[in-house]
Amino acid sequence: MNQFPEQVARDLIDKLMTASEWVVHVKKVFKLTAAVGVAIYFSLADK
Repeated sequence: MNQFPEQVARDLIDKLMTASEWVVHVKKVFKLTAAVGVAIYFSLADK
């Protein structure tokens, strides 16, 4: 699958955060109490 370098990096970061037991959410739908560590994905391109 061809992806822009930014998306490749984002996928790797999400994978590493999930492996560290963080929960990764998108900006529009998230639950701050989902886990001890919660990351909210935000991108200006997702407006």
